[in-house]
Amino acid sequence: MESEPICVGGPAEWVCETCVEHKANRCSFSTAPSPDKKIINGGSMKKLSKDIVSQLRGLYKDMEKEQGEIEAAIGSYNDAVRQVNEIFQQVAGDIEAHIDGHSEKWQESERADAYHDWMYFFEDEKEEIQEPYFEHGDVDEIPLEVEA
Repeated sequence: MESEPICVGGPAEWVCETCVEHKANRCSFSTAPSPDKKIINGGSMKKLSKDIVSQLRGLYKDMEKEQGEIEAAIGSYNDAVRQVNEIFQQVAGDIEAHIDGHSEKWQESERADAYHDWMYFFEDEKEEIQEPYFEHGDVDEIPLEVEA
């Protein structure tokens, strides 16, 4: 909903920075609907105006578009995460094979411990897949008029 400052008067510390007529430290403003955008259709107060319904429909359409783009980006991100995890698994396996290829005496050495620590990093460090979560209703769920 578009809004614009409305000068309502008040103490000097509430100076309205956008109201040219009352910039003499004696006004304030509150946010109110723009006078050219009626929220309620006519004076009957039975349903939302066509302008507001159109604006809401457009905004919900924008949210759905943005949601789709975010979901696509997260999907691409998750593909990269899967590839990183596969490489980590492969590296851990290669390190383990390297360790296993050495003598039993070497496997008990400090150098082997360092290789084990290195391998454990790749075994334990798994990047997490991200799941998008969006919580917004549907524009068709908005009551456009009063049910009396």
